[in-house]
Amino acid sequence: MFFSTKDVNSSLKKFLTTFLIIFEGSFPYIYLSNDGDKGWITQDIKKSCQQKRSLYFISKNSGNLILQLYYKSYCSVLKTD
Repeated sequence: MFFSTKDVNSSLKKFLTTFLIIFEGSFPYIYLSNDGDKGWITQDIKKSCQQKRSLYFISKNSGNLILQLYYKSYCSVLKTD
């Protein structure tokens, strides 16, 4: 069917057309709404992320080793929860 002609471009076009028809029939598009509702993110997680972000900027801009160590320990605690 695909190789009935010696023209490579037309054979490829026929193959891709057939492939896409089968593929799209097997795996239909699923449209997801992006309304921003992420129910698994609680208020506590949001606060912790905001705190981590502010600690990152403070420790990055200061040369204080204690702040940098505190930031790293906060990140490790946040990862385990």
